[in-house]
Amino acid sequence: NPLDENVPEPQATLTQEPSDTPKPTPSPSPSPTAALTPTPIVTPTPAPTQTGTPEEEIPADFYTYTDELGLFSISSPPNWELAISEIAFYRQWSQDILESLESGISIDAIKTVFAAGVPVPTGFDPNVNINVSPIPSEARAWTMDKIVEVQVQGFKNLLDEYREFSRVGTTIGGRESTIVDCEATYPAMGTWHHLYLLIPVGNTLWVVTATTTPDQFAEYEDDLYAIIKSLRIHK
Repeated sequence: NPLDENVPEPQATLTQEPSDTPKPTPSPSPSPTAALTPTPIVTPTPAPTQTGTPEEEIPADFYTYTDELGLFSISSPPNWELAISEIAFYRQWSQDILESLESGISIDAIKTVFAAGVPVPTGFDPNVNINVSPIPSEARAWTMDKIVEVQVQGFKNLLDEYREFSRVGTTIGGRESTIVDCEATYPAMGTWHHLYLLIPVGNTLWVVTATTTPDQFAEYEDDLYAIIKSLRIHK
């Protein structure tokens, strides 16, 4: 993981190594992006998609991170810190994604291009990361609702418990998007509150994951929503 090497990295095989205690890092759980495979939907959507409100402005006190290639930008509060140790990896992965979008050739695996959070002794909590994964050619004609449903179903397979509060269709940076608000209980890792923003862009799926503990979510909710809604994909 970019911010805590003791926490397992999201894997394309949708597996999760056990951990003795949960650690607040930008990716305390596997990203659901790896679940996007052209398989049929087996269960109905657990929460109806709602229509989102018009796009909100980025708060004036947020600072904006723009990757060196100009591929994307995202904003966060002034007390948040970037996982600077991973900058070189982010640059290379952004280059891979940019070439994929320009050529139409899919990237070969999930790429993490951003991770940041509020520093605490055990890592970062709350935190946000951005993962970009390939969309299989068979899935590129899917509706947004079907893409989200496949993601959620794959994600649920990793969990002891999953509770979804809302699934809202909206527009972020002029692109069709969905935000999923949920709590997830992982084997040996406890329960986390997540916001997932999903945006298909060309042959890639962008997932912004905002995470904190359930007892802190009410305190950070406004900031977490503002952060994920600030994403702008410029290519």
